[in-house]
Amino acid sequence: MLCREGFSREDVAAVTIQAYFRAHLARRAFKALRSLARVRSRQALAKPKDNDDKLLLLQN
Repeated sequence: MLCREGFSREDVAAVTIQAYFRAHLARRAFKALRSLARVRSRQALAKPKDNDDKLLLLQN
């Protein structure tokens, strides 16, 4: 444990709290990124694959 290496109990507590908070932020960022990827994936699936039909309709 860090207390044996010359760190005070308060220092160890601060480092522990910071580590947990950083992990929380990383999980939250990853969750947002995963959500964005899902939205983009759904949008890509919803788009028609062949835009030529639209172009023909617009040209007529």
